Amino acid sequence: MKHILSALALVALFAVTANAQKQFGGEHNIELQFTPLGDSPVDGTTIKYRNFTDEESAFRLSLTFNSSNEKSIGFREFDFNGVGRPEPYFSIMPDGTVVEGGIPAIAGAYVTSGDDEIPSPDMYDTYSTSTFMIAPGYEKHFDAGGDRLSPYIGFEIGYGITNSSMEQEFWSADDENQVGDQDQYIVWTQTISQSASMFKVGLVSGFDAYLTDYLYMGAEAGLGFMSSKVNDMEIAATDNVAYNLFWGTQNAVDPSDLTEMPAPIQGSVDLAGHAY
Repeated sequence: MKHILSALALVALFAVTANAQKQFGGEHNIELQFTPLGDSPVDGTTIKYRNFTDEESAFRLSLTFNSSNEKSIGFREFDFNGVGRPEPYFSIMPDGTVVEGGIPAIAGAYVTSGDDEIPSPDMYDTYSTSTFMIAPGYEKHFDAGGDRLSPYIGFEIGYGITNSSMEQEFWSADDENQVGDQDQYIVWTQTISQSASMFKVGLVSGFDAYLTDYLYMGAEAGLGFMSSKVNDMEIAATDNVAYNLFWGTQNAVDPSDLTEMPAPIQGSVDLAGHAY
């Protein structure tokens, strides 16, 4: 996957520095993003370190880490006879509503088949993702704008990895002799995961405006190229027998062997704000 990135980072950056005026060399700066229009005024997912070797040159290193975990009640239809041909059945919701044809996996739902009411356990979908990127670079500062303004241009090279997974809980038989006997059903988990690696190169241009001895603000624009390699999906299950019975697999397989599925191929042109 390849991306052309064009970014205008309309953000303010805070830093700790040892001088009231702009840099003279030897300074060590730590920067965070300031995003007043975002969910949080300070975005801590990206931290940038700068080391000024002199008043015109600085080496930079950006570290980005972001993760999320979302868990929700799942909804899917279950097969009473286990062979892909659902028998007529109804679901009774906690509020008394009767739903025909599917078993919502929600708290307190009861499944009915004939005269029997069988509690449907709570089943959840959990989506997790994490991203890490490291990007060293260089900045060339110019003596323009007075003692407190420091415009610059530069470049950076980055490498990152991202991982995502979807865990889904299912309720079904784990023995072919128990198919259709909901009293014997178990809850098992299917996990689909995928990872990708990213490489980027980019040009940057911006300025720093020094306000006090320990504070400056600035903005930066970037133009870059990113290439991504998406790895094959991996499938795993906590109960291989239940997995095969539920999905009606003709020949029993270990879900972890199902990794030959082709990775999705995508291409796009994106406009995004860089986290500098």
